[in-house]
Amino acid sequence: MVRKKSLRWMAGLLIVLVLAACGSNEKETEKKLGPEPPLPDIQTADGVNIKVHQSSYCWTNGCADYIGPYQHAEGQ
Repeated sequence: MVRKKSLRWMAGLLIVLVLAACGSNEKETEKKLGPEPPLPDIQTADGVNIKVHQSSYCWTNGCADYIGPYQHAEGQ
């Protein structure tokens, strides 16, 4: 009997902790991260910039799909 109560109590606590961890303040998150992801900035060890393109991503305000890398390269 005591074990069942203990298991129920632990299960309840687990549910509360999971729900608390899942809750987020979207406005605060957007303030911290910005409305869009930062543009990629890639450099070699020698400091030479490498041109890259933004790819598909999901961010605080939704997801964006871009064309694939081969289509990006065709225009180069």
